Amino acid sequence: MKNNNRILPVLYCVLGLTLSLQAQQTNESFAPVPHQEEETIIRIALLARSYGDSIVLRWAPDNAVAWSATNRYGYTVERSFISDDGEYTTEILSPEEGLLPWSLEEMMDFFDPSDSLAAIAAEVLHGEALAAIFMDDGGSDNFVDNLIKQSEMQDTRFAFAMQAAEFSPGVANAMALRWVDHDVKPGVIYEYVVKALTPETLVDIRNGSTILRCMPPDSLPAPEEIDVRQHATDRVEVAWSRGRHSAYYIERSTDGGNTFRQVNYWPYFSTRPDPRLRQSAVVEFYSAMLEYYHVYSDTITPGITYHYRVRGIDAFSDLSEYTEVVSITPVDLDPPTPPVLNAAETLQDTIIRISWTKEEVEPDLAGYRIEKATSPFGPWNALTEELLPATATKYTDLDAIHTRGGYYRVIAEDHSGNQTTTVPIRGHIHDNIPPSIPSGLTGIVYLDGVVELFWDHSPEVDVRGYRIAYANQANHEFVQRTPTPVKENYFRDSIPVKTLTRKIYYKVLAEDYSGNRSEYTEILELTRPDVIPPVTPVLTDARQDTENIYIHWSPSPSDDVWMYRIFRKQQEDELWELMKILETREAEGGIQFTDTPAPSPQPYLYAIEAIDEAGNASELSRLVSFRMRGKAVPEIPIHFTAEFDEEARQVLLHWECDPSFSYNVTLLRAVGDSPLLPFTTLASSETSYHDSRFRPGSVLTYAVRLQLEDGRQSQPSETVEITIP
Repeated sequence: MKNNNRILPVLYCVLGLTLSLQAQQTNESFAPVPHQEEETIIRIALLARSYGDSIVLRWAPDNAVAWSATNRYGYTVERSFISDDGEYTTEILSPEEGLLPWSLEEMMDFFDPSDSLAAIAAEVLHGEALAAIFMDDGGSDNFVDNLIKQSEMQDTRFAFAMQAAEFSPGVANAMALRWVDHDVKPGVIYEYVVKALTPETLVDIRNGSTILRCMPPDSLPAPEEIDVRQHATDRVEVAWSRGRHSAYYIERSTDGGNTFRQVNYWPYFSTRPDPRLRQSAVVEFYSAMLEYYHVYSDTITPGITYHYRVRGIDAFSDLSEYTEVVSITPVDLDPPTPPVLNAAETLQDTIIRISWTKEEVEPDLAGYRIEKATSPFGPWNALTEELLPATATKYTDLDAIHTRGGYYRVIAEDHSGNQTTTVPIRGHIHDNIPPSIPSGLTGIVYLDGVVELFWDHSPEVDVRGYRIAYANQANHEFVQRTPTPVKENYFRDSIPVKTLTRKIYYKVLAEDYSGNRSEYTEILELTRPDVIPPVTPVLTDARQDTENIYIHWSPSPSDDVWMYRIFRKQQEDELWELMKILETREAEGGIQFTDTPAPSPQPYLYAIEAIDEAGNASELSRLVSFRMRGKAVPEIPIHFTAEFDEEARQVLLHWECDPSFSYNVTLLRAVGDSPLLPFTTLASSETSYHDSRFRPGSVLTYAVRLQLEDGRQSQPSETVEITIP
């Protein structure tokens, strides 16, 4: 193309837009083909839309190489359907020689000279303007550099071409990327196939195909979730959700939404963020936002109400419905320039006058506010309830004597409420009067060693804070606990509690902003929580006889022991039984304990612990063990009877004894002059027995003896003699 004067400016204007859109445009306008193992396969992406009386096809090869080849060899458009007589019909819709891009002359004859998209299409197909852009350094002798530039130029031509065809049906027709089938019938299902006529030996391009029914079109849905916010004094940002549209038109109204004007000449959309650029909080915010939203920045004037709406455009150049209308009234966000504080003068040792200057007095400056604090870091208190005039340059603090001066700052404020603040300046009134001594000092020490101190505020308004000192003895030198004054009438400290030093002492003084200090308060004595258990008593003697156990422990040497607890259990038991509690006075000279346990085959274990006044328990003393068997032959009362039942020819035996023992019953019998011998053993639950093993004329003697659980035997009961008739 010989004349580039009109096309070059257009290319420069849309170069940034088009290059940034290409990757996304391929995904949104043309249905992506699933990934195949053969990464070198090139395809034609094909879309179709029915309008009831026609069907429009839109397609594009999926890379620049295929596009360049098809521009030379062209395409065929093939249609298949089932005819009225039921036959499957296939026919070629495109010209016999193939569908090729228009020549430069055809494009110049058809398009208006002001059509920028047509000019772009003509340039990428037939012109040399892009070559001038990429080769403006006069070329290079390096073969690799030239090869890279040629590749970049080809990709850029392809990007320009796809973008121009996307937004102009006429341009898509001229570039052989669109076909309209007018010979259609409603309700019929059509299959379309677009084939590249490029020889396979040059580049293998797979066909594009699609199937659809001829029917009236649905309206293109509007973009969703539109919103607007003010970004700066002269800028607002309109945002809406990403959707299936190729690009968008933004419209604005300044007359209450009665009339709207399109604000972007070229179709607009936001590119997705480059993750490599996320280097700051602002960039991170916009990167996260652009993942899901398009954002358009518009220039505005504060104080005017703006209404916005958005509509989308797709690959067929169809426009969507409008979004809902959102509105905003921007305000002035630019604060005035800050004033400069010149001085804080002390007058008559009672008042302070501050003065300031402001080089630039903005037209919207509303006035000044004066604030005061006891520290350059605040907190700040307002000295003026209302704004001072914009012409003011001085302010006198008549109450300065009560606070001994302080820090002052001046705030400049405009009619929109924007503020700027001066650097604080110190105003000082000489003061050598110390504040009064704090009163009401109290405190508490918690089990974990945390100390909380409380006292009443000093009444003086110029009190800077309070200093706390402590000592472990009331007559020791006190140490400062606070390197700087604390402002509140409360202090939280932490002390060790596992120490033999039982007390800790505190005192507090007040300090004003002139450095004057009051006298200390009276000393506060606090008791550390007792978390150290007393020393365990020591076993000194242990012995037993047949019935009793005697144990002696030496008392705990700890001076805060309150009582002692003595425990007993049998070896197989899990829980201890509390046997006795002794007060400290009862243990003077030693702890003597006597126990008379029941005989048992299991040994008895004994231990003692000391309890102090805080409830801390020592460890159990060393265990001492005893085995109590009792008397070798215990005397157990047994009531025993025997009688002969002549009818049953049996001797009926019956006995009763103390049921508190664990035992078995052994029956003893003697025949004639022979000794008593065991002849049967019964459980303790049995209390009678019938004996029928004897001969007539026998003289039988019976008795009962108990077999205890620990192996011992009781004395036999009294004997009973029976003569068998």
